[in-house]
Amino acid sequence: MTVPPGFEPPPSSGPPYTTGYPPQGSGPAPQYAPTPAYTQPAYPPAYPPGYGNAPLAWPPLEDAPPVKKSSTAGIIGLALVVVATVVTAWGWHHIFAALRATICPDLLTCVVPSDVTGWPPALANTVPSFTLSFIAGIVLGLGGLITSIVATAKKNGRTWGIIGILLGIAGPIVAVLVGYSLVAA
Repeated sequence: MTVPPGFEPPPSSGPPYTTGYPPQGSGPAPQYAPTPAYTQPAYPPAYPPGYGNAPLAWPPLEDAPPVKKSSTAGIIGLALVVVATVVTAWGWHHIFAALRATICPDLLTCVVPSDVTGWPPALANTVPSFTLSFIAGIVLGLGGLITSIVATAKKNGRTWGIIGILLGIAGPIVAVLVGYSLVAA
């Protein structure tokens, strides 16, 4: 191999590279003692006391008293559903009373004209309050129903929540029946 002109190999910084092992074939292989036969112990060794099963620094969870959850959510859900039912019943009562006083003396056989321009003013003036009570009943009723469902699921006032769910389902029907029965009586 030829070295290009002007190129000199770096100077050697020490002895040639070695692997730490004697060169192969440079003498006999060292002799080691034969490996004894494997014998399995009779039982696994016992661990010293406290190893892996140290006593806890706190009492077990079974001894802790149960946490009493607040029933506020269930009560709030039931209260919202009750208020929604009362507000909706009030709206139905006023619309039924206006219908009976103006164009439908017999509410069961009444056919209300769809043209609102022919309605008497007493009936036309009750429609906005009925609409507002109906919308408020829907918003409060759905809010109370959802709150009651969450309270029942989280066990925060479960009994109140179940009553709120049942009244939330039956509330619109109860409101119409109460509103009608107050006028029909």
